Amino acid sequence: MSKNRKLPLSKIFIDFLKNTDVEKEFLEGTTASGKTTIGLGLKFMFMVARSNKRDHLIAAKSIGKIEKDLINQTNGLKDIWGDNIEYKANGSRKNGNRLSHIIFHTPSGDKNIFLAGYKNQDSMLNAVGSQYGCVYLDEINLASFYFVQTVGMRCDYMLGTLNPDNPDLEIYKDYINKSFPKSKYKDRVPQEIMQEIDASEHLPGWDYWFFTFKDNLSLSDKDIQRRIRGAGSGREYMQKILGLRTKGEGVIFEFFDRKKHLMKFKDAKEKKFILFTSGLDVSYSNKSDDTTAMTYIGITEDREVILLDEYVMQNKGKNIKDQFTARDVAEEYVKFLDRNGKEWGTCKSVYCECADSNTIAELNKYKMTHGGVFYKFIPCYKIPIMQRISTLDDWMKHGYYFVLDHCLEHIKEIENYSWEEGKKENVPCDKWNHTIDSFFYATTPHFSKIGLKGE
Repeated sequence: MSKNRKLPLSKIFIDFLKNTDVEKEFLEGTTASGKTTIGLGLKFMFMVARSNKRDHLIAAKSIGKIEKDLINQTNGLKDIWGDNIEYKANGSRKNGNRLSHIIFHTPSGDKNIFLAGYKNQDSMLNAVGSQYGCVYLDEINLASFYFVQTVGMRCDYMLGTLNPDNPDLEIYKDYINKSFPKSKYKDRVPQEIMQEIDASEHLPGWDYWFFTFKDNLSLSDKDIQRRIRGAGSGREYMQKILGLRTKGEGVIFEFFDRKKHLMKFKDAKEKKFILFTSGLDVSYSNKSDDTTAMTYIGITEDREVILLDEYVMQNKGKNIKDQFTARDVAEEYVKFLDRNGKEWGTCKSVYCECADSNTIAELNKYKMTHGGVFYKFIPCYKIPIMQRISTLDDWMKHGYYFVLDHCLEHIKEIENYSWEEGKKENVPCDKWNHTIDSFFYATTPHFSKIGLKGE
C-alpha cells in the first residue's frame, strides 16, 4: 500500500477486512458508503496478495469503466497502491499476456489481475475460460447470471458489490440471498432485505455485508446531506439513500412515497375511525412465491384508509409435514382478527378470497366449533383490476391512503407491483400482489366511504 495513503476505517470496515476465512462476500448498501474503496481497494487486493494463485480477475460493465472508476479515480487502485501496481491496458509482451491486466507486486511475487467487461461478449468470453484465485465483480447485479455463475465456479474467493436493485433479479435468489450477515451486524440490515435473506437457503462461507453513509468515515455530514438532496424521492432515493431493493421501470403505483404514505403507530392511534375491515387472500402452493395474506384496515372520519396490520404465511420451502392447510389458516386468521380487534376495534364482516370455498368452509367450521367467534366470513366481491389500481392511485395522489410502517410486506408489494413487460395493453404481473389483493377485498365494499366525496 502507498506509504503516504491513509484511509479512515469504521469498526464494520475493520471487521470486514479481518474476515478472511470466506468463499464469497457480497457488499450491498447506499451510494457513497465506501463499498468499492473498502471492497476492491483493500479487501480484494489483500486477498489477492494472500492467494497462492497467480491469476485473478476484476470485472465491471466495461474495461473503460474499470480504468476510469476503479483504477484511476480518487481512492482507486493507483491512488491506494501507488507503484505496487502496474496497469497494462494493452497487455504485456514481457509475460505474454495480451489481455488488459494489472500486475500487482506483492511480497510473495507478482500477481496478474485480468480485466473483463461483462457487457462485451468477447471480453466476457475471454474471462470465463480461466481459473482464478480471486474475483471481484463491480455492480454484480448488472452482470449476466451466466457470467457470475461461471466465474464463481472457477475461483477460490469472490467479492461482489452493488446498490440495491430489483428483488426479482436472478442474482438475488440464486446468489446474494444465500449469503448471511455476521450476527453482530444482522440488525443493521434493513428489515425488508433481511426478510428475503431469512427466507433463503444459506451456504457456508458465504457472507453478506450492508454498508451505509455512516460507515464511510471519509464523508462529512455536509457530503451526506448533499447526496440525499440530489436523489429526489423516487427509485434513486429508495435504492441509493435508503438502501432498499425495488423495481425501476414499470412500477404500477408511481404515486406511492414513503415520506407521504407511511404512518407511525402512535399517529394512527390519534385518528378517529368509523369502521374496521379485513381481507384474506390465500395460497397453499409450496412451489411458487405466492403467500396467504391477511390485512386489517381502518377507515377514518376524514375518509382516510389506513392499513393497520398484516400477517403473511408461505408454504414454499417447507417440508410436507410443516405446510399449513385451510384449517391452519382459519385458526391463524381468527387469532389475527382477535388481536387487532383488541388493539384497534372490532370488524364484524371480513372478506375472503372468493375462489377458495374450502378456506371459507373451514372458517365457518371453526366459528361453529369455537365459542366467541362472531365474525361473518364473506366471499369477496372483485371489481376489474384496472378499477382497483386507478382507485388506489387516486387515494395516494390526494392523501387518503396510508400504511403503518411495520407492514413491511405490503410496503414491499406496493413498491414492486409492476406491469407485464412486452404487453400491448397494461397487464399487471401476477406477483407482488397478495397483501394488495387482501387490501382490496377488505375495502371494495366501503369505497364510498374513502377518498374525495363524490369520486
